Amino acid sequence: MTRTISRWLALLVVALSVSHAAAQSRTAEVRTWDGQTFQLAEPTLDVYYTIAPPPKDGNALPDAERRQGPAANRTGTMISLDALKPLLDKRPDVAMQHHRAVEAVTIVRNNIEVSVPLERLTSLTFFRHPVRSTLPPYVAPEHRRYTAVAVLVDGSRVEGDINLGWTYVRGTAAQGRVDLPWDLIEVIRFR
Repeated sequence: MTRTISRWLALLVVALSVSHAAAQSRTAEVRTWDGQTFQLAEPTLDVYYTIAPPPKDGNALPDAERRQGPAANRTGTMISLDALKPLLDKRPDVAMQHHRAVEAVTIVRNNIEVSVPLERLTSLTFFRHPVRSTLPPYVAPEHRRYTAVAVLVDGSRVEGDINLGWTYVRGTAAQGRVDLPWDLIEVIRFR
């Protein structure tokens, strides 16, 4: 009888801990520069990138690299370009776009890069500063430099320049799936 009760208690403890962990899934409040606010469940930062096809002439390596002959890999052993050809031939014939989740954001100040893991962030506030550009306005009507203040779970702050490239904040809101380019976001607060 006591074994049965202890088994039921053990199952109850496991069930409660699983439901407690599920209830603690991460959310984010995102406010854009134009004042819109989104409450996102399961937020992620996803970077989008393109895999380019090989050049039309069939040479996957630039002339300078092709002339150098064997290339050294990171372990210092020599690899012939003929050995790399099968890998290079597997590249797509057309450009392919993909995305992957970002594990950390990098903030730079005085040439020091600090990589902050997303799970350590409580908030990320962006600031945009106009930059004078020599490019014509039809290329880009506005040019900005972005800085950010990251507040970590321990209360510490990291401040500096930030460039997340083609990164989007993704998550599920009451409206459905939301994909926000990072440069439209003023602040993200994680919970």
